[in-house]
Amino acid sequence: MMKRKLVALTSTIILYALFPFLSYKAQFWRYRLLGIAYTSRNRARFKMIESDVFLSADLILRGPDRIEIGRGSSVGPRCSLTVWHAVGGENEASLTIGENTSIGEGAHITAANRISIGDNVLFGKHITVSDNNHGNATLSEIEVPPSRRALVSKGPVVIEDNVWVGDKATILTGVTIGRGSIVAANSVVLNDVPPATVVAGNPARPVKQMQ
Repeated sequence: MMKRKLVALTSTIILYALFPFLSYKAQFWRYRLLGIAYTSRNRARFKMIESDVFLSADLILRGPDRIEIGRGSSVGPRCSLTVWHAVGGENEASLTIGENTSIGEGAHITAANRISIGDNVLFGKHITVSDNNHGNATLSEIEVPPSRRALVSKGPVVIEDNVWVGDKATILTGVTIGRGSIVAANSVVLNDVPPATVVAGNPARPVKQMQ
């Protein structure tokens, strides 16, 4: 085990050192190799992660022992997967990502309750999914710095199978997005989305029902 970790670490250092001199294709393979090494080194930290999952090497990760990722899924560059202890809940917080799901560059997914992302889900770039807030937005908290307010969740986030979420969309606490739905770019989803529905805007509203 130590030998394998040493080889992965040495390879990572060499690949980073060579970065400025690599062609586009070589940089792509560098990205892939670094990700494979990172995934291999961190596999045992997860609650469950299938053998063919790909994680970018620059992933920000917290609470991997409460994260499950299904086969064929990938997490792109500069993403953040964070799971915090549940606030005022009976169950431990969790994040589940299904099979063949692609999390695009710069996604921020943070759970203090439960976030469930289904199979064959496609996330664009810079998407936020959060099941929690800092405090309850009450006057009694006004003198407490936001970073020190307790995390509060109004409910889990559930994203069902075959959902497509466009770039820079935000999905907030207590929301369920039905199977096969589409969330347009830059949308802010505050309410449930029925299956086979296209939503857009801030707040997101239905603009099309698929026939």
